[in-house]
Amino acid sequence: MRYKTHGDQTAYSRTGSAGCLPQSGLTKREFFAALALQGAISNSFTMNHLVESGITNKSVKELVGSFVEFADLLIEELNKDENNN
Repeated sequence: MRYKTHGDQTAYSRTGSAGCLPQSGLTKREFFAALALQGAISNSFTMNHLVESGITNKSVKELVGSFVEFADLLIEELNKDENNN
């Protein structure tokens, strides 16, 4: 059986040690969504398209929502059993 990942698990948690407080960090879902966002906004084609089509609050919200959906789909795909899907 493969290890399952969950969106609410921390991506990079840190336990406390001498002089350092424990930190939970971002969830895997938040981390995956942030990576998708980072990739998109670093792509000049994506940014040019947004500027040319007129950036609005609605278009930005829709775009950001799609990155969260990408994260959810990635987690779902990672959890598929190799034999049973």
